[in-house]
Amino acid sequence: MSAAPFISLAWNRHDCQVEGQYACQFGHRIPRPGSADADGIFCGWHWDGNRLVVYNDRYGMFPLFYCQVGNRLLVSPSLTTLLERGASPDLDHGSLYLFLHLGAHLAEHTPFAHIRAIP
Repeated sequence: MSAAPFISLAWNRHDCQVEGQYACQFGHRIPRPGSADADGIFCGWHWDGNRLVVYNDRYGMFPLFYCQVGNRLLVSPSLTTLLERGASPDLDHGSLYLFLHLGAHLAEHTPFAHIRAIP
């Protein structure tokens, strides 16, 4: 199995089961004088027991992916980890077509139909 960090939240009407790391940050945050917003290339998440906050830098340079599998939400910087944890391997043929022509995926698209990048 992949060693990349992840968080998995599975909910029902009564509670939420959490697996993985409750908080994780990648990259480098650079404080901006006079602003609450940070600069740099970073992403991460924080689960406080009630709410999951997922964030990234203003350019979305550090990749962070998510998918929903039934009643479960998965977040990780690794596509492989999401696939190993149950994300659908169905391909997004339109996104692959554009990738082959442009050399990059557009917006939040990935090679997989049910996995998206944090915008």
